[in-house]
Amino acid sequence: MKTISFLFTWLLLCSFTGKNNNTLNDENLKGKVKSVTEYETVAIKGKEVVLGKKVYTYDDKGNEVLMRSYDAHDTINFPDFRWDYKYNDEGNKTEENIYNADGTLSWKTIFTYDKNGIVTEANRYHRDGVLEERYVYATDADGNKTSEASFNYKGEPNCKSTFKYSHGILVEKEVDCSSISWMGNIPLKVNYKFDNNNNLIEYLEYHRDDKAAITRKVTYSDFDQAGNWIKKTEVSREHKIEEVSTIKREISYY
Repeated sequence: MKTISFLFTWLLLCSFTGKNNNTLNDENLKGKVKSVTEYETVAIKGKEVVLGKKVYTYDDKGNEVLMRSYDAHDTINFPDFRWDYKYNDEGNKTEENIYNADGTLSWKTIFTYDKNGIVTEANRYHRDGVLEERYVYATDADGNKTSEASFNYKGEPNCKSTFKYSHGILVEKEVDCSSISWMGNIPLKVNYKFDNNNNLIEYLEYHRDDKAAITRKVTYSDFDQAGNWIKKTEVSREHKIEEVSTIKREISYY
């Protein structure tokens, strides 16, 4: 179940919508943001664990160019993982590189766009340059991603995802990974709810014929002068077990 939960979290973070959109817009960040540092803790059954920190860096066009992840017990301020991003002159992300703690390349992803600047395909390669996974996208007239199909290095299907929007905001995502034996043969679904400022306030993960759901509710308690949240709390419940995650932000601006 944790693997499936991670899948949905990853899909949410990697969603992209709209034509000529920059990362700040996708992440609902306001103003000329230069960097965001996030510190996360999680509490399960009253026991709190520090998960570490993540540092996101943006260029003056509003695109994320670097993300560094630090272990909770780091004492030398050295990232355990690093994501580097490259863009073309039109502001489209063309390359994503993920590096290990020792600086070696782990994965490289190359993005392909059509003549209208809409992403159509992404190919993820292992450090040795061998294709690991291929993603093919479909979009609507506004450039919102409506479907995503992934294939393994042999060209065999992995997962198929579909996306629904309301006024340009993602409200539902459904994932069918029946082609992967360990994922089960039942489609998975997640629904999202946002407040009037487009901040995510709730999402529901459905599994096993929609009968068992994980409910995650998000509240924002502090904001800076630009209107960006600097503290949020996420409460999730699964099988009567409550997990509370708190993220605090430090945001710098150009």
